[in-house]
Amino acid sequence: MRDGRDVSVRRVCVPWSRRDSGVNQICPGNANMNDRIREKALMMHNYRRSLLANGQVAKNNGNYLPAGANMIQLKYDCNLEKTAKAHADTCSFGYSSAASTVSENIARIPKTATVVNRINATSEAVKSWWKNVRTQSVNIGMQVTFKQKHVGQPIEAFIKMAWANTRNIGCGGKLCGNDFFIVCQYTPKGAIAGQVVYQKGNPCSACPAATYCSSPLCVVP
Repeated sequence: MRDGRDVSVRRVCVPWSRRDSGVNQICPGNANMNDRIREKALMMHNYRRSLLANGQVAKNNGNYLPAGANMIQLKYDCNLEKTAKAHADTCSFGYSSAASTVSENIARIPKTATVVNRINATSEAVKSWWKNVRTQSVNIGMQVTFKQKHVGQPIEAFIKMAWANTRNIGCGGKLCGNDFFIVCQYTPKGAIAGQVVYQKGNPCSACPAATYCSSPLCVVP
């Protein structure tokens, strides 16, 4: 007690790594999101697409998928984020109605001692989608064609991330009880049965028109 005031309560400082906050400059029109989440999602996707383009992604049998000639570097899209976040806010833990016009990945990530915010949960979600190429028996072949048998299988989440012609990504997340609901949406829509996920070949050797190479990805100006 000091001057009649109770000073026993002290402000608790939450370490920066555990906070679910940050600046909102990339998509200032979208509330309740921040650039740390956006940058985490974008960086993790493009890093993995770079590995695939370089022929450095192994399948469940240990064989490496062929290098990719036309893998585009993703850009962050605020409109996709808006719809992804709106769906995450429903806490439905299922696919949205927008999944008919965009590619969509969803994940239910438990809150734990190490997964304490949406940044952590987004990281875990991306890793869970991509690892399917290493763990699933129903897998993509060396001709890298998305087939009807892949539809609805766990490998489809990997294929949505790896689809070469996809250019844009937007993600959202919400803590729903004890679990985070993470949603990422992509355009143009990929995972189309009967089409190749990407063209095989040396990185950047088949970049689309009006793009340039920043090896190993094709960059849209």
